[in-house]
Amino acid sequence: MTICNPTLEEFLRCARKEFHFLIAEFAFQEQALPGQRDVNEYQVRYVNAATLVKVEGINWGYGVNTLLEPRRQPIFRREISFPLWLIVKLRRPELYDTLVPGDQLDQLAAHANALRECATDVLRGDFNVRAQVERLMKQQMSTGPPELEEWLCSKAMDCANEAFRSKDYRKVVALLGPYEKRLSPAQRLKLEYAKKKSIGDGNAFEPLDGL
Repeated sequence: MTICNPTLEEFLRCARKEFHFLIAEFAFQEQALPGQRDVNEYQVRYVNAATLVKVEGINWGYGVNTLLEPRRQPIFRREISFPLWLIVKLRRPELYDTLVPGDQLDQLAAHANALRECATDVLRGDFNVRAQVERLMKQQMSTGPPELEEWLCSKAMDCANEAFRSKDYRKVVALLGPYEKRLSPAQRLKLEYAKKKSIGDGNAFEPLDGL
């Protein structure tokens, strides 16, 4: 089977079709993407009174990641954000293998189905599953499956983009450094620039405690 990367128009049209149930059944609205130049355009966001759902195309056109977050994040504590696939592994492991096969359009349909089957409580604002998700994440990190590594890399890149815009170059280096071999050419240039700026500012490259 030949897998083709969808165009931006195809990706967005399919994502809006598959995730329309959020609007029809859970009072979500599509949210405009942030206006930054380097935001991932292969992405749709939906928000209701309690929950934010982000659906992103990743892996240069070969993968999909769905993130769930509270609409209002805690101010003085670590932000809450976790991928749908962890909830699927917890609650409906038989659906897990459906999330990856096929092209991005197939994966969008699978993620929408899994979201509907596994996370209606989160869609309504109940994030009590968070403790279970974090325990599973720690277990997975000890074995290092590719999907967790991919999610951590994607999260690091998002945080690095924010840090770069804030000119926190030490943080950019700490976030992107562990994934240097996986970066795109543009991301590598950003990392090299951050390294030079950090050296010029006299900052040491100390590892960060978390994302």
